[in-house]
Amino acid sequence: MKKLLIITQKVNATDPILGFFIRWIEEFSKHFSSVTVICLEKGECQLPANVRVLSLGKELGASRYHVLLRFIQGIWSERNEYDTVFVHMNPIYVIVGGFFWHMLGKKVSLWYTHKHVDFKLRLATKIADRIFTASKESFLLTSPKVLITGHGMDIIQFPLCVPPPVPLVLISVSRISATKNQKQIIEVLEALRQEPEYADSKLVIVGAPITSEDGVYQKEIVGYVQKRELSAHVTFVGPVVPKDIQKQHALAHVFINMSDTGSLDKAVLEAMLSGLIVITTNRAFRNILPAENFVDQKEATPQMLAQRIQTLHAQVPNPSIRDFVVKNHNLASLIPRLSKDMSQN
Repeated sequence: MKKLLIITQKVNATDPILGFFIRWIEEFSKHFSSVTVICLEKGECQLPANVRVLSLGKELGASRYHVLLRFIQGIWSERNEYDTVFVHMNPIYVIVGGFFWHMLGKKVSLWYTHKHVDFKLRLATKIADRIFTASKESFLLTSPKVLITGHGMDIIQFPLCVPPPVPLVLISVSRISATKNQKQIIEVLEALRQEPEYADSKLVIVGAPITSEDGVYQKEIVGYVQKRELSAHVTFVGPVVPKDIQKQHALAHVFINMSDTGSLDKAVLEAMLSGLIVITTNRAFRNILPAENFVDQKEATPQMLAQRIQTLHAQVPNPSIRDFVVKNHNLASLIPRLSKDMSQN
């Protein structure tokens, strides 16, 4: 069995955004004799015995200069401890380490799932031997190196939920940002509550701002909730670690996603696994979900979405929605596929 080097941003089971990657490392450890992980920041983690984690020191306040120096030192000092390299979501590491890795005959793979394309990504695409991505919408450059694999969802963490009693509960799980349109989701709740049988409906917003602009937007929507006297009906939960997302799903009936990024959103896939009623405007799901579960962003008025929620809530759940994720986005299938590709000469 070959030895793997993983480069990633964080190794921290309690991180609400990147905590899921712990499970990826665990699965990779089953397919390589040893796994060395170099991360920008290390936090809480318990990993198999054949995994070592080396931090570049961001959690200790390391400067960019020291991070770069430690990265170069790390990939050199560990050069005999890995045969192939897997870079997760950070093209800059492919650029910095690529020449060195190729000089030593190491195969370099990049996992990238985002609509953003810049010079760094273009250059990394030329350097890397393989690009893995979840869907064609998740990697917008054309290259014969690209392999579309689906996401890696931990199916075990998302058993089918039993719908809770009334009142109806909507849930949104994402970064709080104007691009995620949480204010529109609140307006959907308002429209839904105009119907007498849904007057007690509630909305749970899971997530937190990341940038300063996101923070301004959060203040805006919190102020809107207060102004509209919705505090008893809208709950801001804040960030939730990946292993606890399903617990939030279990308290809700409808997952609503108003993003239009075009990238295959993992939060939507997780809701599909949990068996929630899913409504999204994300065009990446246009040909995945049944027609009634997708709404074009241009047509997505609060009143229209409220009516769609009522219609779907009255229907029998569609098991094919969960089955699609199990078949196409299963971590237990993804990691062996990646490992096999990376292990080939």
